[in-house]
Amino acid sequence: MPNQICTSTQVKNYLFGLASAPTTFDAFWDQTIPQVEALIKDITGVVVTVDDTAYTTVTNEVLNGTGENVIKALFKPVRAVSKIEYRDANYAFKEQTDVLYADCEYDDNKIYTKDYVLIPQGIRNGRITYTCGYKSTEIPADLTLCAIILVAGLFNQRNNIGFKSQSVFGLSVSLEQEDHAFVTRVLNKYKNVVVL
Repeated sequence: MPNQICTSTQVKNYLFGLASAPTTFDAFWDQTIPQVEALIKDITGVVVTVDDTAYTTVTNEVLNGTGENVIKALFKPVRAVSKIEYRDANYAFKEQTDVLYADCEYDDNKIYTKDYVLIPQGIRNGRITYTCGYKSTEIPADLTLCAIILVAGLFNQRNNIGFKSQSVFGLSVSLEQEDHAFVTRVLNKYKNVVVL
């Protein structure tokens, strides 16, 4: 089974207080968890690896050059860079050769190239290949909880739109404003900041 940002067992524990809840909704979890993971990836750029043997490789991501020694990738956390290219005078991509990729430092989606400016300022004039993502044991707990709350919220809203509470298997399940505030706060924390 591929890695996921949260598991159906975690969602069952959150909703029902026990992992051995009826399997009636297992198909729902199997479809909803990947959708929530894709939503979180789209909003924050956080990638969860498919399995624990290797990080996810992003090949030839085109980006705008800032003319600085910091490259901002779309996905995070960046683990390693294998190729950095820039557009030359003929508008063709040419690989950067004057930097050792092992010398780069990484922080979230930022790649620090020490004192080298690898991509000159301009629109769509850089291209990078890199590995990124979290393995199953590295996923931040707050992101996992955020995913669990989103899946639980979708589960609770499967029949009703705009409800406040619902009885599920004899338990009263409520969507509280605090849950939505928590999810928003966590996702905002992981968003890629874009300065215009």
